[in-house]
Amino acid sequence: MNKKAIAILGGIFILIVGTLGVIIYLRSTGDDEPTTPVETPPVVIQEPVIDFPDFEEPEPTPVTGSGATRLTDEAVITPALFFQGNGIAYFNRQGQLFRTDMAISGSTVLLSNKTEITIPPKSGISKILWPLVGQSFIAESGVGLARQWSYYNPETGVYVELPRQVKSLSWMPDGTKIVFVWVDDNGNATLNLANPDTTGYQLLSELYDSDIEIMVSPDGRTIAYYRNQNTNLSENGLFTVSADGQTWGTITREGYNRGVLWSPDSRKLLFSKRDSSGSSTLWMADLTTSQVKSLGVSSSETKAVWSRDSQSVVVAVPSSGGVGSGLTSDSIAKIDVMSGSKTDFSLGSGVDAQELFLNLEENILFFRNAQDGSLYYLFLSSPSSSF
Repeated sequence: MNKKAIAILGGIFILIVGTLGVIIYLRSTGDDEPTTPVETPPVVIQEPVIDFPDFEEPEPTPVTGSGATRLTDEAVITPALFFQGNGIAYFNRQGQLFRTDMAISGSTVLLSNKTEITIPPKSGISKILWPLVGQSFIAESGVGLARQWSYYNPETGVYVELPRQVKSLSWMPDGTKIVFVWVDDNGNATLNLANPDTTGYQLLSELYDSDIEIMVSPDGRTIAYYRNQNTNLSENGLFTVSADGQTWGTITREGYNRGVLWSPDSRKLLFSKRDSSGSSTLWMADLTTSQVKSLGVSSSETKAVWSRDSQSVVVAVPSSGGVGSGLTSDSIAKIDVMSGSKTDFSLGSGVDAQELFLNLEENILFFRNAQDGSLYYLFLSSPSSSF
């Protein structure tokens, strides 16, 4: 290799080394300049998003294999329509009074705005006697000869215990008076008219028997009565007396008859007739025509309700068990009392329908199921149809 080539290579090497030196110098100079720190964003731990829906009443529970639907989870005592048919009032087993709004959506009945009415709670209530009008009521406790009654005075907000000598009673239609049977300590019985707390009483008539059960007609003109402790199981007549205690009449003397459920027009009534086997059949008496006839179903007036036009009844008919001898399993029948035509509705098993009432449109039947004590309903026709 000649000297000229070596010189060229040496120059190239020096040039490369110089260039590298310049680059290193510039980098070291740039590292000395201030730098802006990069802020690390904070770590955010995000809570899981849970969508809490608005509280809703539990969905109604259908009875297995039937069209009946449960409306309340708690047991009720003597439920009834109120607020011109737009609500339901009832007592619970602790003696507290509740009212709820009621709405119909398609084929579903909904209760809302449950409100406890501020009154003194009363234990031991078995039945409520609601008047046709007014805010007062009478609470019944005990059964048979041990029954006792308490009048709730809405003006004072307290219960008034009725005397133990009161053995049967019924509201007059205006809700300001009652008719009651008074039995003194010597067993003498009288029929009386008085204020709901038995003050200001008026004697209507003396009675031959001390075990009389009474029920005033909706127009307040007639009182139906029968013996409720008669030991002669082959005969127990059903009778009437005018509200002034002056005019007496006979509905029937044949057979063993009990119970009274007046029609709204006060011209007819339902009652039970028991046969020799102990089974109970439902009968109707027409006071205008004096006709007394069987409605052809084994049931009682305690499991029935009249239509407002007094032409039809809806009745729970036991398919197993017997009326008055424990729990029953019922179906529902709608009966035209004049023609006898009948339409049946199935409730399935485990439904003992008592304390029946209809909505204003009369296409929905409400009742207390004695099997669990809850309030139930059953559509008898579509919401747009009338009873």
